[in-house]
Amino acid sequence: MKNLRFIIIVLFALVAAHGCTKDLPLFDMSYIAFDYNSSSSTSIDCQGIVDAQYYIHLTSQRLTTNLEVAVDVIPGSGMEEGVDYELITTGNVIFRPDIYDMPFRIRWLNHEIDKNDENTVTLRLSSSNMDNVILGMPGPDELRRTIVIRKY
Repeated sequence: MKNLRFIIIVLFALVAAHGCTKDLPLFDMSYIAFDYNSSSSTSIDCQGIVDAQYYIHLTSQRLTTNLEVAVDVIPGSGMEEGVDYELITTGNVIFRPDIYDMPFRIRWLNHEIDKNDENTVTLRLSSSNMDNVILGMPGPDELRRTIVIRKY
């Protein structure tokens, strides 16, 4: 009786394990996306001086060469570089092999804002040197390809 119970438990475990793995898709797409608290927007106080980091995450199999990612910086009508913010990261963001997270850094400056203006800076992943890397999360909505930072 104990042997029969053991055989039934083992068979049940094998069937359950097989059932759990057969429906899982194999994920072999490579993509890069902003990883800021899983959100596409955030805000920053206009009266502080803050060095902020907005991480870009790579999901990929191990790379053998550097992945270069261009990030567009799009200021709203109320934001001016050198007055409201300074870019610490300039040029492309480079992911070397075995690196999967890289920061895009901005220094926010203490400067009063006009509340009637668009006081945002949008960061947008614009291109990469590898054609097979998707910009943003896979899917038609390109989630987390951009992040909007609102200065208040």
